[in-house]
Amino acid sequence: MKRLIVMLGLVLSLTPAAFAETSLGLKLGTLGIGVEGTYQLSPKWGLRGGLNRYDYGYEDDLDGVDYDGDLKLSSITLLADYRPFESGFRLSGGAVINDNAIKGVALPADFYDIGDETYTLAETGTLSATADFDDLSPYVGIGYDFASSSNLRFNIELGVLLQGSASVEILSTGGSLSSDPAFQAELASEARFYEDDLKDYDVYPVLSIGLQYAFD
Repeated sequence: MKRLIVMLGLVLSLTPAAFAETSLGLKLGTLGIGVEGTYQLSPKWGLRGGLNRYDYGYEDDLDGVDYDGDLKLSSITLLADYRPFESGFRLSGGAVINDNAIKGVALPADFYDIGDETYTLAETGTLSATADFDDLSPYVGIGYDFASSSNLRFNIELGVLLQGSASVEILSTGGSLSSDPAFQAELASEARFYEDDLKDYDVYPVLSIGLQYAFD
């Protein structure tokens, strides 16, 4: 019971964000770790800009080829906020300068199955794959700003980044077939397979939490 009363007191202490001209803070979410600034034009309208970065390493099997990969998150957000009730609730839309990418290098193996053929390491050399998306991507979302009696503001946001279909390129360097047209055609076929495999990322979900300091 005591814990419930404490939690209720914390909720009641959070009031809709008051009008503040500018604020600056940190964000953490599916776009990475970032900084964000807000300029409130009026109680209903505001502008936001942010910078997000994060690198995540992992290993993955892509159609029988093991890759040492990196998910590289890098974006700049340029958004407008609309507060229909002049409260903490907001509707957001705008554009994201999107430099998100997936990069990987194939782990050494005796044989690689690429396209419809099997190749040796000597034939393929080093295989590297890169997947990227539209450079400029639309964004829509909803969010809420919670403000306490101080100038600190906690916020949460849910949205989608419409980053388009992935463009995949696979390169071979240092192999005896690296310049062979037939092998290049097999690599291109493999790249198209990866593009189909990444279709679920055409619409990228965005979830973030943030903490800002408002300058009255």
